[in-house]
Amino acid sequence: MRYKTRREEIIQKIKRLGTHKITLFLLIILLSQVYEVQNTCSSNFTTDYTNPFFDAFTLYHYKEKDEAKKMLLKLARDPRYKNQAYINYGLMNQWDKNFSEAAVGYNNALQGDYPLALFYLLPMLITHQPEKFPQTLNSLLNVREKYWIEYEKAAHFASKGQEEKALVHLEHAVQEGFFSEYLLKSDPAFKSLIKEDRCRKLFPRMRKNARQKSLRKTLEEEIASALENKPYGLSKELQSLLYLKPSEMKKKEAALLTLLQSSQTFRDRSISLYWMARIKAQRGQNALAEKYLKEFLAHMEQNVKDKTGHQKMVKSYLDDLLSNDPYLKRVYKQDR
Repeated sequence: MRYKTRREEIIQKIKRLGTHKITLFLLIILLSQVYEVQNTCSSNFTTDYTNPFFDAFTLYHYKEKDEAKKMLLKLARDPRYKNQAYINYGLMNQWDKNFSEAAVGYNNALQGDYPLALFYLLPMLITHQPEKFPQTLNSLLNVREKYWIEYEKAAHFASKGQEEKALVHLEHAVQEGFFSEYLLKSDPAFKSLIKEDRCRKLFPRMRKNARQKSLRKTLEEEIASALENKPYGLSKELQSLLYLKPSEMKKKEAALLTLLQSSQTFRDRSISLYWMARIKAQRGQNALAEKYLKEFLAHMEQNVKDKTGHQKMVKSYLDDLLSNDPYLKRVYKQDR
């Protein structure tokens, strides 16, 4: 039987595989669902061939491991799949016993504000590279949710019977915002500790943290929803960049470059180009500032349906906006 494409041939072969041979694929699918990675994996992978991870794990299954890992690194350039691609890159390397490269994948996910990567990284270190465990924990202090680090330290000491150290780190975790009473009570490492009064006194604070986390998430969703169809609104990705400190300009620039390589709405691309032009002008890189400014101006002249009204609003104030921008006004005048 001949197949039209290599992809079709692989799909048909996978359909003929026994259940035990597709465990690898189903594991990744389940992990993706548990950690709320939307639109990246499917519970019925044999019919969801548009899944962005399908090709990578098909290649891995057929022993094309290097190509599979390259494909995941390529997927990691897309903000929609970045963190899960790095997690899966780490998993593949871990399965191949390349623990150093696996740690690179997990750490990249951590740097992308995906603290759940700790649940892949730390167990791997404990099992395969225990000598690196304490050093790694101490190097992770820039992770947004620091309470996961303190929690893992507490679990580490609790499993070794060092209850005082475990309690100290557990208290730190709760102070930093740790909120899951259920996780603590279910974790075998804390089986003896949860009976201690000092531990039980932390439960009310955990419940308070859980309510605050839920409220914060609700507020963020409401803000995003309220701004979705506004001319001055921002996507979640851009909102997170809005609050970066001046010292984090490199981080903002790198994030904007990634966003500009992805599919954006008209409004978000307009904002991304404008911010990039400002960053370059602020650094005195006028040639690059002019490049991004020209792209921004050309973008604003496109004939598109902009349901937010962003294009109409910006064009009506464009000359005033650029003439009074402290960084772009010089570049704008040169360009006129």
